[in-house]
Amino acid sequence: MRRTTTERLFIVKRTQEKDCRGKITVLSPQRGRLVLMAKGLFKPQSKLSGHLEPLTVVDGLIVWSQQPLLSAAVSRQSFLGIKNDLALTVAATELVRRLAEWWPPGQPLPRSWLDLITLLTQWNSHHYSWSQLTLASQIMSWRLAHELGYAPVGHTCIHCGRPLAAAFWSESQGGFFCEACQPEGLVCHLSHHTLVMWEDLVRSERLELTKLPSSSTILEELTAFFNSWLNFLDLC
Repeated sequence: MRRTTTERLFIVKRTQEKDCRGKITVLSPQRGRLVLMAKGLFKPQSKLSGHLEPLTVVDGLIVWSQQPLLSAAVSRQSFLGIKNDLALTVAATELVRRLAEWWPPGQPLPRSWLDLITLLTQWNSHHYSWSQLTLASQIMSWRLAHELGYAPVGHTCIHCGRPLAAAFWSESQGGFFCEACQPEGLVCHLSHHTLVMWEDLVRSERLELTKLPSSSTILEELTAFFNSWLNFLDLC
């Protein structure tokens, strides 16, 4: 008899296979990224279809085999406020796409899973400017990358080792420098206030969107830095 378990799952995407079957990509707090099959998902009036929409949290019954099967599901959070707002849908879809690419198959990351649900719950019920949505997405991405060992620590200069009062990020060298050691070429400057706020946001035990800055200067500094860091990751 095949083993079955009930799992809390976040639906990333679904695609149609043969015979109206569906292939579901999900994130699980205890099992990481999974790809599950769902029989009859794309049949007319499928009972599963309404539950397995992207950007939805479900409790799913999984039958474990070489190709795990999602045999039943019940919706727990649908995030209708996000799905009914184009800007929120775009921001959430882009964030989830990035996280799903980075999230290792089968690796449990309960803190990052909770971060994602916390972020989407806040977006679903509170108003944020586009720049704040962008920053929240960046913080969530950085926290996951840091948990996976991709994101550098910003407390000290990578050249001299001195503590950083302000930071200069170098995309070409992939690290933070102090003012005295900053390399030639393009760097992103993070002021002392910006650096302290960033460290607080990315290192807190829980994702705290209530602490998002409203200062346009801080938002611009953090966005420029984060985009440069993403470019660095693409080059690695």
